[in-house]
Amino acid sequence: MSQNIINEVYFFGCCVLTGVAVISMYDVLRIFRRIVKHGVFAVGLEDFLYWVGSGFFVFHIIYIRNDGVIRGFAILAIVLGMLLYNVTVSRLIVKYISLVLKTILDIILFPIKWILKKCSNILKKYYKAVKIRLSKQKGESGCKYDSGKSKTKKKAEQKTK
Repeated sequence: MSQNIINEVYFFGCCVLTGVAVISMYDVLRIFRRIVKHGVFAVGLEDFLYWVGSGFFVFHIIYIRNDGVIRGFAILAIVLGMLLYNVTVSRLIVKYISLVLKTILDIILFPIKWILKKCSNILKKYYKAVKIRLSKQKGESGCKYDSGKSKTKKKAEQKTK
């Protein structure tokens, strides 16, 4: 086989692996999204940054390996690598890695959440006690009405004076 054909096969393989790398990085982003909940703006921003970075990465590979000449079979190889990875192992990797990482995160965060809940309950109890003491010091009875009279009775009393 001639050296030119070997170089073209090598370049084709590099482009297939580039496609696999591009879509596997998106899987990392999908795993992160499953673990940490995101809003619409955050998802849009992440996707924008991902695709800009992927564009630079693909351009860099084509520039380094093929002297910047964009050829149809290189783009086809990148798309082929993306499709092969996505159809074969992508769903399994995203599903199981996110499951494992979420379980580990839940195990780590469980004691922290428990401690925060206990502290919150204690603080609520003391807040109520302090609030009651402060209201008694100001002379408030703690009732909704000051003297038990409604506003209309107070107005009637004022008119008679």
